Amino acid sequence: MMLRMLVLLGMVVALVGCDAQKADPSQETAKSGTLTVYIDNQIAELLQPSLALFQKEHTQATLRTERLEAGDAVLALLSRDARLAIIARGFLPSEDTLLQDAKVSYPMTHIATDALVVVANKRVPFDTLSDENLRAWLVGDRATVSDDAGGSNIRTAICPPPSTSVFDNTNTLLLRGRLPQRQRLTALPSVDKIVDAVRTDQSVLGIAYLSQVHADSTVKLLRIGFTNEKAERIYPQHVHLGYVVQKMYPYRVKIHTILRDKINHFSLPAGVAGYIYQNADAQRTFLDAGIVPEFAKLVLDPSKP
Repeated sequence: MMLRMLVLLGMVVALVGCDAQKADPSQETAKSGTLTVYIDNQIAELLQPSLALFQKEHTQATLRTERLEAGDAVLALLSRDARLAIIARGFLPSEDTLLQDAKVSYPMTHIATDALVVVANKRVPFDTLSDENLRAWLVGDRATVSDDAGGSNIRTAICPPPSTSVFDNTNTLLLRGRLPQRQRLTALPSVDKIVDAVRTDQSVLGIAYLSQVHADSTVKLLRIGFTNEKAERIYPQHVHLGYVVQKMYPYRVKIHTILRDKINHFSLPAGVAGYIYQNADAQRTFLDAGIVPEFAKLVLDPSKP
């Protein structure tokens, strides 16, 4: 009887081992399967290099991307169409309400920090702005954007449309919820068109992400002075990731991965999100784009501006 039980046990072990060897190769893991990544359109180009690195390293995975604005990416999570979204902001209050009503929460990881920047024509005679004066001018409380020479010549600022995360961050970080005067803040459909307008017209300012314009030498980025959370006055510094990481620039934009489902070792969305913030080469792609990788060790050189 004992011998028969041992034989049966051996057969069960053999069958389990055989089943493991014949596992379905299409079964998803953190490194294999098929996934559509929903990406905030304003940072889609920024994310392509890190996603390409994952695809190159994990040949059994197939990644596709869906470019859409941040609010639509959040709605795709809520409708369960998206399993992984990457957006350049957190949840808006209206989205928080939807999540609470649906009784769901999504794992969110801060993977990099971009910045909202003010772009000017290179012939504009001033290089700095005050955060307070800029906001007051946009909402109509000031006649000029700056007291410096040329400040009275600026007639409008141009931002991407209200559907974009750039506009959301302009509202949250720069305007702080106040409504701008219509003639002071207008919109164009893309950052390329905004930069073209700034390049040809000294009377307009542009608003964009640092990652979108950091390599464009045909325009200049205005330095912004502001008062920080400790009521300390921070004087205008060069718009550079070194000052962003030191919190010496006011409009810091957090980029997040958001997972629809709980993290587990057999989830391709979790594998992709983890790769982006844990892999050194993936994090280096953010440095290459002029912004701050959240999980990289940065050594600042005080001798360089």
